[in-house]
Amino acid sequence: MSRAVTADHVLFDECIDAFRRYDARQAPFIEGKACSYLLTSFELPEPWQLPHCTIHPSVRVQLQGAFSAFICRVDNPDWVGRHNSHLYGIALASIASFATGKLCKSTRDDYLCSRQELRDDDLLQLALLHPVLIAGPGCVQPTLSTARRNEYETAISSLITRLHSVPYKTYVVLMQAIRLVHLSLLNKRDDFGLAYLLIVSAIESVAQQAVKRDYVRKTHSSEQAWKLKASEDHAFEELLAAYRELRGQNQYLQERYIEFINRFVPVESWEEIVSHPLQDMADYV
Repeated sequence: MSRAVTADHVLFDECIDAFRRYDARQAPFIEGKACSYLLTSFELPEPWQLPHCTIHPSVRVQLQGAFSAFICRVDNPDWVGRHNSHLYGIALASIASFATGKLCKSTRDDYLCSRQELRDDDLLQLALLHPVLIAGPGCVQPTLSTARRNEYETAISSLITRLHSVPYKTYVVLMQAIRLVHLSLLNKRDDFGLAYLLIVSAIESVAQQAVKRDYVRKTHSSEQAWKLKASEDHAFEELLAAYRELRGQNQYLQERYIEFINRFVPVESWEEIVSHPLQDMADYV
C-alpha cells in the first residue's frame, strides 16, 4: 500500500505495486473510479485499448514558442482505486517509454485524477509537466503514421501482458529495469553520461537474471595442481582458500553482460532496434 500523502515525491516501489497487486484480492484503500494521465511526446488521435486500461486520445495544448504538450487521460483498472491513482500512470509512462523509445511522463500527484472534466487551467498545469519541442533544432516529430501508432500499441500491450504473466518476483525485477530505461530517457538531454550509465545498469540488472553465473564461470587450468600442492604446503593451502573465496565473490558481471548482448541483441540487429532520428517524419510523409 502507498503512503497516505506522496508529497510530490515518487517512490517507484509504490508504482510497481499499483500496476500489479501482489495480492489480487487486496481491496483498494479508497474504492471507486479514478484516472491517471499519460503525457506523450507524440499526438494520439485515437484511443488505445490496452490490457487492463484505456488510453484516450490526446488533447494538444499549445505553449509558448515552439512547444506543445499532449495529454492523454487513462482509465485505470478497478484495483487501483481513488487513492494515489497517479501511481498507476507513472508505471504506465515507464512502460510506454520503454516499449516505444519515446519519452512519456505522468503526474506526481493525484490532484486532477478524480475530475471528470478538465478546465483550461488544469490542462495548462498538466502541460507544464512535459513540454515537447516540435520545431527547430532538437525537435521531435509529434505526428506519427497510423502504422507506427499501431506498432506502438501492440508493443505496449504485449509488454503489459508479459508483465502480468511472469512470477511476481520476476515482475518486480523487470519493472525496476524498465524504470532505469525510463530515467535514462528523462535525463538524456540534461546529462547524456548519466543517461548512458542508467541504460548500462538496466541491462546489467536483467543480464544477471537471464545469464546465470555458472554459465560463464571459468576454472583456472592449474587448479588441480594447486590442490595437490596445497595438501603438502599449509601456507599455500591458505592462499588457495583465499583465492577461492575471492573467486566466489566475483559475480562475472562483465561476462554475463556480454553474453546477454550476444544472445538477445546481437550487433547485426541494432539497426532494426534503433531507428533513424528522422524515421518518424519519413514514415508520415
